[in-house]
Amino acid sequence: MARRRSRRGSNNNLLAWIGGAVILLFAVAIVGVFAYLKMTTTTVTLGSDLCPVEGPKGRLAILIDVSDPLPPVGRKQVLNRLSDEAQTAKKSERVDIYTFGASDTLTNQLFSGCN
Repeated sequence: MARRRSRRGSNNNLLAWIGGAVILLFAVAIVGVFAYLKMTTTTVTLGSDLCPVEGPKGRLAILIDVSDPLPPVGRKQVLNRLSDEAQTAKKSERVDIYTFGASDTLTNQLFSGCN
C-alpha cells in the first residue's frame, strides 16, 4: 500500500514566504527612513563668531545707555534682562550688544556673536 503525501508542508511554506516578505518590507522601510533623514538633515558650517558662513538667520541688537551711572539694583536688573534675552535668542541668530553715552553715538561694542 502506498502512502499518500501530506499537503501540510505547502501551508507552512506559504507562511514562511509571507513572513519573509513582511520582514523584507520592514527592512526596506527602515532603510528608507534613514535615507530620508540623512537627505533632509543639513550641516551648517560655522565661522569663528559661531555664525553660519552664509550669514545669521536673524539679528538681536541690544543698546545700553551708560550716560548715567546705574545703582547696584538697576545693574542687577540689566544683567538679568541680558541673560534672559541671550537664552531666548533663536539658533543662528546674531546678538550684538552696544553701549552708548550722552553723545548719541555707538561708542563701544560689548559683544557680537551667534547663538
